[in-house]
Amino acid sequence: MARRRGSKTARWFGFFFGTPRRFLVTALAVTTLALIHHFSPGTITNVVHGLVGELSPLLNMLFYYGLVFFFLMLGYKLLLKPFFGKK
Repeated sequence: MARRRGSKTARWFGFFFGTPRRFLVTALAVTTLALIHHFSPGTITNVVHGLVGELSPLLNMLFYYGLVFFFLMLGYKLLLKPFFGKK
């Protein structure tokens, strides 16, 4: 796989502004957020805090199950390595 040339900033700029459609969508999104912030300061903060508050139980559960799965797989590999390791 060939590595892309250019800095990360140039790649991100190309991603968001590379084609006319991407430029339009990016400009509309930024303009919409700016208008919401201008006419109703604090709305975006309330929405983000509410979203994080609602999703935190799900994210905590996924994080917990990920840790449990990781340690189960680590223990499984450590316990069975003496029996099935390379000779």
